[in-house]
Amino acid sequence: MKKTILIIGLCFIIFANGFSQTRDNYKDPKDSKFVFMTTIGVAGGIGDIEIPNRTIKNRLFAIQVNQLLAYQFNQNFFMGVNLGMDFWRYTAFIPVSLNLSVNFTKTKIAPHWYANMGYSFKWYMNQTPEKNTKVIHGANPGPFVETGLGINIKVSEKVSLLILGTYKMQHSNIKYSVSDPNEPDNSEYFTNSEKEHHYHFAGVKFGILY
Repeated sequence: MKKTILIIGLCFIIFANGFSQTRDNYKDPKDSKFVFMTTIGVAGGIGDIEIPNRTIKNRLFAIQVNQLLAYQFNQNFFMGVNLGMDFWRYTAFIPVSLNLSVNFTKTKIAPHWYANMGYSFKWYMNQTPEKNTKVIHGANPGPFVETGLGINIKVSEKVSLLILGTYKMQHSNIKYSVSDPNEPDNSEYFTNSEKEHHYHFAGVKFGILY
């Protein structure tokens, strides 16, 4: 928890410093304003998960919904606070993060990049292990980082559409059972062990900036 607070504090310092410097440097005052962005995305797990005596393929599927409140310093740069919901099959998180977003050009269709860094709080979790893998994924809250690259399509003076390829790393725990040959196998019903794990996802997001 102390590490998470330190990370969020450092992000806040970076945010404040960027706000101070950019406020003095932007050239077109009419582009300086508060903006909102709503995104919805899907992502699939990538990589393997190593637990004692076996390896599990990361077959997780996530639906991601996010709402961003940001300050646009100019047409190329905005920063803000992002609140979302991540739905896995048997669990869900509420991620809160700082956001940095960049449009690389001022054209109607501009390359766009963003980064989020924050902490995912638990919303709910199924207490019963999955039938196929006999584990519980995402058992704990934890920090995360996310980034994405795509295009920003300006449809009017006030509205843009975004299409983004994304990557996300969520730190959490996986729960599993270590069987005892002298005891009945109850791994379908409960777990007796857990370990920390970085869950990796790749996906796509669609958003509207207004």
